[in-house]
Amino acid sequence: MRRIAHLVTHRSRAVLVTYGLLVVIMTALGTGVFSSLKSQGYTDPNSDSVTVSRILVDEFNNVQPDVQIAIDFPDNVDLASNRNTTEALLNAIADEAGVTQTSSYYSLGSPNSLKSKDGNALYAFVFLDKSKDVEGIAQNILTKFGSRYESATLYFTGEAVVSHEINSAISEDLAKAESFAIPLTFLIQLVVFGSMVAAGLPLLVSLGAVLGTFAVLYGITQFTDVSIFAINLITGLGIGLGIDYALLVVYRYREERASGLDVAKAVERTVETAGRTVLFSGATVALVLISLLAFPQYFLKSFGYAGVSVVVLAVLGTIFALPALLNVLGDKVDSLRVFKRNLKPHDHGFWFTLTTYVMKRPLRIIVGSVVLLLTLAAPIRTITFGTVDERVLPANNTVVLAGDFIRDRFDGWEAVPVDVVVQSGSDVTALASKISLMTGVARVQAKDGVYVAGNLAQPVALSGYVSATHDRLTVILSVDRYSDQANDVVTQIRSMNTAGQDLLVGGISATFIDSQDAIKNTLPYVLAWIALFTFVVLFLFTGSILLPIKALVLNVLSLSATIGALTWVFTTGNATWLVGTFINTGTVDTSIIVLISILAFGLSMDYELFLLSRIKEEHDAGRDTTDSVAFGLQRSGRIVTAAALIISVTFMAFVTSSVTNIKQLGLGTALAILLDATIVRALLVPAFMKVAGRFNWWAPRWAQRFRLQD
Repeated sequence: MRRIAHLVTHRSRAVLVTYGLLVVIMTALGTGVFSSLKSQGYTDPNSDSVTVSRILVDEFNNVQPDVQIAIDFPDNVDLASNRNTTEALLNAIADEAGVTQTSSYYSLGSPNSLKSKDGNALYAFVFLDKSKDVEGIAQNILTKFGSRYESATLYFTGEAVVSHEINSAISEDLAKAESFAIPLTFLIQLVVFGSMVAAGLPLLVSLGAVLGTFAVLYGITQFTDVSIFAINLITGLGIGLGIDYALLVVYRYREERASGLDVAKAVERTVETAGRTVLFSGATVALVLISLLAFPQYFLKSFGYAGVSVVVLAVLGTIFALPALLNVLGDKVDSLRVFKRNLKPHDHGFWFTLTTYVMKRPLRIIVGSVVLLLTLAAPIRTITFGTVDERVLPANNTVVLAGDFIRDRFDGWEAVPVDVVVQSGSDVTALASKISLMTGVARVQAKDGVYVAGNLAQPVALSGYVSATHDRLTVILSVDRYSDQANDVVTQIRSMNTAGQDLLVGGISATFIDSQDAIKNTLPYVLAWIALFTFVVLFLFTGSILLPIKALVLNVLSLSATIGALTWVFTTGNATWLVGTFINTGTVDTSIIVLISILAFGLSMDYELFLLSRIKEEHDAGRDTTDSVAFGLQRSGRIVTAAALIISVTFMAFVTSSVTNIKQLGLGTALAILLDATIVRALLVPAFMKVAGRFNWWAPRWAQRFRLQD
């Protein structure tokens, strides 16, 4: 750190000019990122369900429609007038740029499966050119044709339509969240930093981190898919960490100036102390977030790409550009004061008093705090996991209304069947008959006809069910594709596999199961990675064996409380006064829970290092454990609390989103950070360290030589 300190004090303007040029270049490169992002990414590319999708396309030329339309008439669909209306509509849609094919109840032979229970509604399908912007094409169709065509009411859904609606909602919500979060965080910054000039310093770090990450993400999109949801993490984490790190550095700079050091020496000392803390903190957060790359779903990988990039860039901006600017500004950093108060740090104050109070009764504080966290965690016992579908959008959204209409008016989920493929030569007749007997199955379509309740109800040769190497079955469900009954159908079919049959199951229901299994199978390795590297980094930083273990245990407690609270809110519909209205599916998104847990864990380590850096510094200066904790918290408690409050406000703004899983991300991350900064850092840490005494700093002799020296 001494070399960096020497560079930023002796080449301040050169550092700032270089940093500014890099930000400009990255801004220019990053402008293309938004049009390159996608809204899917929940599937495991190595799963059976994805293999089935490839087989259906390659061998059966079975391409899923991009847009599905449920067309509702005031009378029976078999009337000639309704057929004419449908054909006119589809001819008009077929003329739209990017549309390759259309089909409907009529063109597919008028099967009952494509007609509603009352006979007044039917399915139509639209296929788009995959080499073009399918979401944009879907948007044009939706905008042009709306909800009415002559006498018919139109309900649009399908992957392209749902993706467009989610992407549009997120883009609009991001602007709304930023309009709420940025002014509020700036007001908090004014209070915390004490002057207009100092309050503006985090922009130097935040803008570089956010705009730089846009450029990095754009580069990544040239090689792989990236989820649009990562944008929320970039802005939230970029703004939050920029403020957090700037607060730590500015506070330390003021402290060093108050001790009598000149500007250059104060900046150098700040880089060597606070800069070192930021470097370790950023490394810890990045090592935690990089674990997201272990998951096969690109939705989670995207947050890994975005999270690691924004943290690394925030750290670089903090240890290079920010100290260089402080060196140029000198004491002008405190110009334009908003409040007439002494900005110099004090050795006695609220945090010293609170810490002293806690350490006089540590066991009572530990018991009370743990009981509170376990109470918050209690609802986790009833948690039910789900995935993203159109119901993450508001109840009045076009695709949600379409989904509700289909559930209410049609017998089966025609557009989202369970697909089964087996090796040629398998006994497809017996397999189709057995599957059609399962609870939750409306019927099974095979090469020799349609099976219902174990019988061949419609003996007719169906085309497109046999290839050179495989036979396929189409299983139409009578239950919701994400329901437990649908999961049971997939599980039962997979259990019917026999040697030489090579039975594979695909479709949305199977994809959901495969995605959940991929997360479940990967999670133990991710948790082991996080625990190991968190332990190693904290040991290297503190030289203690006990403090890393303490940090891991307390993090598990606070995360359990957070997930319990999320379960209480989003599976039972509580606290709508806080999060707004949403469609309660009785589930929480598995991927979002994983993301919140990893993100909150990383940020909690951020604050752990903020706190321990000052406690350790006081202990190394010769104070005993009690005084080290009291003085350390007095010097860092205000920083940790302010940093947590600011980043919580940034993420809490996501609760204003109309997309449910963004609400979950915002509330979960904000709550986890607030619990960590209050109950954990303010109460449990000092109480635990008081009880542990001198053992806080213990490590075996052989391990002590691995501790990094200042």
